[in-house]
Amino acid sequence: MTKVANSKPTFMSPFDVKAPSGAEGWEQLYPYYALISPERREFEESKFWFFDGMHNPEPLYPFDTIMTENWWVGVSQMSSRVWALPPAIGLDQRIVNGYLYASPRIIERLEPRLVGWFSHARPFGFESPPIEYAEGIARFTGGTPNMPAYYQAREGYKVIRDVGPEVIRENARRQTELIYAGALERGYTVNSPREFERRGNHVTVDVPKAQQVKDELIRRGFVVDYRPGAGIRIAPHFYNTDDECRAILDEIAAILRTLP
Repeated sequence: MTKVANSKPTFMSPFDVKAPSGAEGWEQLYPYYALISPERREFEESKFWFFDGMHNPEPLYPFDTIMTENWWVGVSQMSSRVWALPPAIGLDQRIVNGYLYASPRIIERLEPRLVGWFSHARPFGFESPPIEYAEGIARFTGGTPNMPAYYQAREGYKVIRDVGPEVIRENARRQTELIYAGALERGYTVNSPREFERRGNHVTVDVPKAQQVKDELIRRGFVVDYRPGAGIRIAPHFYNTDDECRAILDEIAAILRTLP
């Protein structure tokens, strides 16, 4: 908290947050629309930005913000065009020093910096400026969809079709059970439902100093995730072997032996 001229306490301006030593210029790694913008300074400083430590406790990987951008659009659509939930009509997101911050917003106050034909209230009318914005989050849709990304996704669907959803699901049942039982045998806490039907394709294993263990697992080549207060999320896929499922549990044990 800081003091302003009228002596009322307030939070620090997002423009006053300094980059850590060695991270200067981090803004170049992220899309412009996700950054605190001097052009919107009055608006940015009028918002209450809270750190999204539940979903994104660590910095977002540069050029890999598609997941957070998807729920940015999705939440805004659902709360403005499907179920109206005033006064939080949608959400805003900003990235500061790599960390994700969010804030409720009133969409109709905002104007997109760049627009495409889908941003128009009548996209197929091909009307001359000035633009009449589409309702809700649709005004931020932009233009023609990102076709390269669609082609990448199409290949993923082909793989799933070739392997078969039933085969993938049954393999997930067997391997997550292997991880679940193996974690309990090693004395770890498991924060996932015991019944396979009640959980997704991952098992959340909690151990002492779980975040440090996760960092070391990634350094050693294991692809895992972590959530504060929950633990390390281990998600085997159809291309993983049973030996790999056992190996990650053994590696966790080996890492724990090295930690003070």
